[in-house]
Amino acid sequence: MQPAVVVEQERLAALKLEPPTMPLDRAPQPSVHTTAQWRIIEHITVGQVRLRHGDSAAARERLSAGLVGAAAHHLPHQLQRVLRASRSLPDLHDQASAALRDLEVEMAA
Repeated sequence: MQPAVVVEQERLAALKLEPPTMPLDRAPQPSVHTTAQWRIIEHITVGQVRLRHGDSAAARERLSAGLVGAAAHHLPHQLQRVLRASRSLPDLHDQASAALRDLEVEMAA
C-alpha cells in the first residue's frame, strides 16, 4: 500500500494541470456591479501577486489603490493585508500603518 501523499501526488500529476495562461494584465475587468469591498480586495491581491513576481512598480500601484480604498471604506482587515504585503515597500508600509492607526483611533472614539 502506498502512502497517502504519494497517491495524492500521482492523482494530481494525472490531472495534467496547466499553469494559467492569462496574464493579470488581460484578466477580466470587474463589472459595474462589483462592490467597492471586492474591488479593494482585488487590488490588494493582485498587488501581492505582482510583488511576488518581482514587479514592484505594478505592485505599488495596486497596493496603493487598495490602501486608499480600504481607508476610505473603513476596512481594517484590508489595511492589515496591505501592511503585511508592503514590508518591502517602506513608504507604502508606513502609509498603511498610519491609516490603520487612524482607523483604530476613529473606531475607539
